[in-house]
Amino acid sequence: MVKILTIYKIFVKISPYFRGNSSVVEHNLAKVGVASSNLVSRSIFILLTFFITLQADKIKLKEHYCINGDFLMLLDLKKDVKADMKILEIPNVSKFQIPSIKLKEILNTKGFKVENFSENIISITKNCTTNSNLKVLENALKSAYEEAYEEIEFKDFLLLAQNSLPKDDNYIFKELNINDANLKKNRGSFSAIFLDERGLSKRVFFKYEIKAFISGVKAKNNLSKGTILTPYMVEKTKFELSNLSDYPLLSIEDNEWKIRHFVKEGTLLLRRHIDKKPLLLKQEFVHAVIKDGGLELSIPAIALTSGDKGDRVRVRSSDGKIYNATVISSKKVLIVE
Repeated sequence: MVKILTIYKIFVKISPYFRGNSSVVEHNLAKVGVASSNLVSRSIFILLTFFITLQADKIKLKEHYCINGDFLMLLDLKKDVKADMKILEIPNVSKFQIPSIKLKEILNTKGFKVENFSENIISITKNCTTNSNLKVLENALKSAYEEAYEEIEFKDFLLLAQNSLPKDDNYIFKELNINDANLKKNRGSFSAIFLDERGLSKRVFFKYEIKAFISGVKAKNNLSKGTILTPYMVEKTKFELSNLSDYPLLSIEDNEWKIRHFVKEGTLLLRRHIDKKPLLLKQEFVHAVIKDGGLELSIPAIALTSGDKGDRVRVRSSDGKIYNATVISSKKVLIVE
């Protein structure tokens, strides 16, 4: 049975031969089939230095990696290493996921230490790195999201070209086209237009995925339909963008909005949850103006329906009569009968 020796054991077993006269060393080495003591010592030193260097390196794993080819390489994980090496062979798929604890075990067996290890799954995508045009596109995509959300914090970006990118020296980026529905999600697609020196365009389609956190407000308590919102009814929150049905509200101006339908406590408030508060609200006191030629008479009344300026509403005078009226302001209506 062949006995496999570790680097340490090899060093311990061979090191006694290095002491004393060099000819004796070479003679003893010859007995064990080693050609040159200098060659062996240099090899042992290089191997030990390499493994010691690996042990000293620490790798901070991320949630996602872009790779070129079929292997996750050391340089994919740590950019400042001097020598690259294969870490993991990736199956023939465009996107591969591996439990983070498994990748940690693989790195440990290769002599690496892993720090800041917290996520459960690591995604690895093939061939998602291209030329510097991607940086321009990333900035353009960020701008689109920043226009949609007043407060957004980006953590990670993944862009996958669906057709070939133009070369940097032949084309310049012109514009990015993305629809509103995609901006409410953390993944989707868009197209980018590039122009060459003659003004000819090339359209490239992309799929993308981002990790970002946005701010909003959530209901402190249950909110009934028709409730007029005040800042005291909501509280600030920060959450990861995923798949929204509408854009979130960042803040609430006092007496500007009303709840469109029942909202449960803790619900993130979206634009679809609210309506602009009408100029005139039901049950509010108003001055009802009656005009007869050049004569104008104002009587106190109560609004029976809500409405904005120019809307037709119904009011009830103090003597119990009901009139149709047109809203003039928040406190004044014009009786039309």
